[in-house]
Amino acid sequence: MRKILKEPLLHFIVIGAFFFMLYGWVNEDRDSQETIYFDDYDMNNIIASWEMQWKRLPTQEELKSLVDLNIRQEIFYQEALKMNLDHNDEIIKRRLAQKMQFLSNDLATFKEPNREALEDYYEANADKYLSPFEFSFYQIILSRDHRDNPAADAEKLLKEFGAYGPEALQGKGDPLPFPFDYRRSYFLRIFFSMH
Repeated sequence: MRKILKEPLLHFIVIGAFFFMLYGWVNEDRDSQETIYFDDYDMNNIIASWEMQWKRLPTQEELKSLVDLNIRQEIFYQEALKMNLDHNDEIIKRRLAQKMQFLSNDLATFKEPNREALEDYYEANADKYLSPFEFSFYQIILSRDHRDNPAADAEKLLKEFGAYGPEALQGKGDPLPFPFDYRRSYFLRIFFSMH
């Protein structure tokens, strides 16, 4: 065993494997930096810009050309950043300062709406805020497997506990393999098995 550990070939293989793993680890970050992501959001922005300018949707060829142009622009942009071309450039400084000024002006003119304005807006647009109907229910099962007359037992339960609300009825029916209640909005139903 000692002879194998002193073997120069083994040292060479171990050192080579170490450098190979180090190279893969370092280049993994570089690969992710060289990836250009182009998703539905970008595609929708391109189409919206075209439609705003030309008052129509782009054809397939125009869209392909626009996508190619945007990808090429992103490649040049990333390469320019890698070469630090954005540093000490007067045009870029002016453009960034201009964008910052637009942002600060927008924030400065932004006013918190008062309650009346919000309520008026809500009333005018109430249909946008409606959610689909949701029901919650409490269930009590009365089965013929456990009772002679489930319908009569159901009536008796409602007379005894119906006025107290569904929580008073919990555990009064036959055992359930699923929850007693499903809550969103309230209504009560008592089931009894007819077979």
